[in-house]
Amino acid sequence: MAVPNIIHFCYFGGRPFGLVNYAAVKAAARINNPDKIYLNYDTEPSGEWWTKAKRFCEPVKIEPVEEAFGQKLTMPAHKADVWRLKKLLETGGIYLDIDVICNRPLGKLKENSVVLGEEKVRGKTVGLCSAAILAEPGANFLKRWWDGYDPAKSLWRGFRSSGHDLYWTELSIKYPYFLSHYWADEVEVVPFEQFYGFSWDREDLRKFYETDERIPDSYVYHLWSGSAYDKYLKDVSEEFIKSRDTNFSGLILKYL
Repeated sequence: MAVPNIIHFCYFGGRPFGLVNYAAVKAAARINNPDKIYLNYDTEPSGEWWTKAKRFCEPVKIEPVEEAFGQKLTMPAHKADVWRLKKLLETGGIYLDIDVICNRPLGKLKENSVVLGEEKVRGKTVGLCSAAILAEPGANFLKRWWDGYDPAKSLWRGFRSSGHDLYWTELSIKYPYFLSHYWADEVEVVPFEQFYGFSWDREDLRKFYETDERIPDSYVYHLWSGSAYDKYLKDVSEEFIKSRDTNFSGLILKYL
């Protein structure tokens, strides 16, 4: 079995659907030539960039994700974490956060059962990033990961975050990294420099958004909007992109 060549995005409200989100959808279509792109939402976006994005994807209205094994989910990020695992277990495919820009075809990576990229900060591996996941339907590694949310089956203590707290990334980043040490044959871990290229660290963000200093030629670039939104993404416009000579502008310009 292989990873189906379909791409899943999800949008669970919060920030407006903007230029970079449109670029993410268009880049996925152009770079990976998927059989289908589904953009799943619980509250439909609006605006110019949403209208343009719909030319490259099939919008799908989904039910809000409210809980996991009895634990209430209050944050959009945690709702998306749960939704993506359940969806990939069901159908397989390629999950991408709505701020992930494809840069190189995923190609032979789709021959694996599950693919995840390292997340590094200041040279230290902190986990496996869930912003991009490749998986075949019913993959064993995803089953183990999903069981991690269940206090009765988890090898840790199940899902226990209530917001931006100590456990914020425990199940989405740290737990799959833990699992990968014991079931390495079930997951292909791609080195950080080959998959994401830069981190949410302030210096990495500065290098990507403010300079044209060379960065790795990664499969995808995660824009880390959680850390970069207010300073770099909130007011981005076509005019801004076209007037700057930075890694960020050069990447996005290709999809305007």
